[in-house]
Amino acid sequence: MKLSLKYIAIAALVVFILTALVPYVIDRPEDIYKISSHERSIRTSGLPPKGRLLLNTSAFVIFVCALALFFYAQKLDKSPACENDVLRLRRYCRIYQYLLITAGVINIAQITLAVSGLLTIQHISYAHVFHSRLFGYLGCLLVCMWFFLGTYKYIKTLQTIPPSVLLAARRRVDFLPRKLTKEEIALAPANWVRVLYRYSYYKRRALWEKNPGFYTLLASVIAAIAKKDRHLIDIATELTKENVPRYVYLYLVSSALRCFGEKEEGLKMIREAVKLNQSPSTLLSLAADIDDLEEKENLAKEVLNENPKDTEALWQLAYAKYFKEESEEAERLIDKILFNDPDNIFAREFKGNIYFDKEDYQKALEQYLRVKIKPTPVSLQLKICHCYYLVGKVRQAKRIAKNIKDKIACVSDLECGVERAHEILTEILNS
Repeated sequence: MKLSLKYIAIAALVVFILTALVPYVIDRPEDIYKISSHERSIRTSGLPPKGRLLLNTSAFVIFVCALALFFYAQKLDKSPACENDVLRLRRYCRIYQYLLITAGVINIAQITLAVSGLLTIQHISYAHVFHSRLFGYLGCLLVCMWFFLGTYKYIKTLQTIPPSVLLAARRRVDFLPRKLTKEEIALAPANWVRVLYRYSYYKRRALWEKNPGFYTLLASVIAAIAKKDRHLIDIATELTKENVPRYVYLYLVSSALRCFGEKEEGLKMIREAVKLNQSPSTLLSLAADIDDLEEKENLAKEVLNENPKDTEALWQLAYAKYFKEESEEAERLIDKILFNDPDNIFAREFKGNIYFDKEDYQKALEQYLRVKIKPTPVSLQLKICHCYYLVGKVRQAKRIAKNIKDKIACVSDLECGVERAHEILTEILNS
C-alpha cells in the first residue's frame, strides 16, 4: 500500500509539472490557437465553456468538502468522549469517502470528454494532447486516489471495531504522550531514531488492539526512550504481560534499558530472551549489548551462517574485527555492506569513524554527511561539528555547537562520553 501511494504521489506531481510547463515548452497548434473560445473548449475538454466550468467547479467544491471533513475527522479522532462521538466519526469518514469517489467519477468523466474532444481534431499531434486539459484532469484523479487509498485501511478498521472497544482502548493508552517532537527524537540513540519517528503509527495500532499487546508495549518503550521516563515501561509491562510472548517483552525492554544506563539488567534480560528464542534479532541484540569482542564475533557469525547477507550481522562482525585491531577485514566488511546497501546508516557512520581514527577528517566528514537519517541524531551532529572544526570550517562548526551544547548531556550514546563532548564544544565555541 505504501509503495503504491508513493507511486501515485510521484505520478500526480509529474502530471501537474507537465501541465504547468507545457505552455512554455511546446507551441500551441494553430488549429487550436486560431479558433473561437467555444471551439477551443470543445477540442481541449470535450465540453462548451459553461459545461466545463460547471464540472470543474463541482469537482473542486466536492474535493474541498472532502478535505474539510478529513481534517475535522482527524480532530474528532484524537478525543472521542462517548460512543456517539465514535458513531459520528464513522459517519463523517463514510461521507468523506463518498465525496472522494464522486470527485473521482467527475474527473474520469472529464478525462473521457477530453479524449472525445481530441478525437474531433483531424490531424492530431502530441502538441494537441499536451495542450488539452487531459493531464490536469488526470492529476486531479490521482490526488483523489491518493487520499482515498491513504485513509482506506484506517476507515475500514474504524467501521469494524465496536465503539465500546475503541473507547476502552483509548483509555488504556491515555498514559502515552500524544506525539513526540523532533528535538526529543534527535536526542535518542541513532538506532532508535527511525523507530521513534513512526511513534504516531505504532500508537494508532495500539489503539486498535482488543487487549494491550505488542504495539502497546512498543509504543510505550518508544515513548519512554524519547521522554526519558522509565515509568512508562513499568505501566506497559503491567498492561501487556499476559498478551505478549515473554521473549518479545525481554527483547524490547532490554533495548530500552541500555538507553537508561541500566546495561547489566538489560544484558541479563536479552540473554534470557536468547534462551527462549534464538532468532537473528535476539542474537544480534545480544551482540550489540555485550563488550566481549570474541562473543560478539561468534554471535554475528552464527547469524551469518543462516543468512550471509544480513547487514546488521556484518556490521556487528566488522565492529568486533575493528576493535580487535583487524582493521583491514573490518573495512572490507563495511564496504561490502555499503555496496549492497549504500543508505545503511550504521555502516556509513562507522566508515566515517574509521577515517576519523586515521585523522583523515575531510573523508570522515563526507561519510557523516552522507548518513541519511532525519532528524539528525545529536550524537552524529557532534561528530559533524568536530570534523568541521578540524578541517578549518569553524563557522559551520560553531553553528552546530550552539544548537547542541545544551542538549548533549541528555544523549545516551555518545562514544566519547559527555565530559569529552562538553570539552570539544567549549573549545569550538571559544575558538
